[in-house]
Amino acid sequence: MNVQEIMTRQLLWTAPSTSVWDALQTMEEASIHELPVVDDDQLVGIVTQRDLERMLGPRARQPPPTNMPDVRSRPTVRQGMSSPAISVTEQTPLAQACQILADARIGSLPVVGEDGGLVGLLSVTDVLRYMARSLRETRG
Repeated sequence: MNVQEIMTRQLLWTAPSTSVWDALQTMEEASIHELPVVDDDQLVGIVTQRDLERMLGPRARQPPPTNMPDVRSRPTVRQGMSSPAISVTEQTPLAQACQILADARIGSLPVVGEDGGLVGLLSVTDVLRYMARSLRETRG
């Protein structure tokens, strides 16, 4: 079985220039903890809610400051993302992807196509849903 069989295809992503507050808001509204970072249709990194909250410290749970007239002074996803992101392809065997998730202690893996573009995301939740479904089917 390959990653493409259980990965999430409809996903959210962000750009490196997105403000940290906008990325956190997107994550909160979608009830997700990671966002792939895409620039010029290429995966360039991944950012987690924890990364951004750590970066902002106590300000993470406050609305963005309105007294920052210079956009360049606002923290962006680029400053908090992990780059390059650990990723897999659609053809990666699921067992190998699971081992990567466990070894790297991460919650998701961006899935890229042959051209390096983002085509999906494999999360620990995707794997657990697959396992639960398989176990139910085995038990009859």
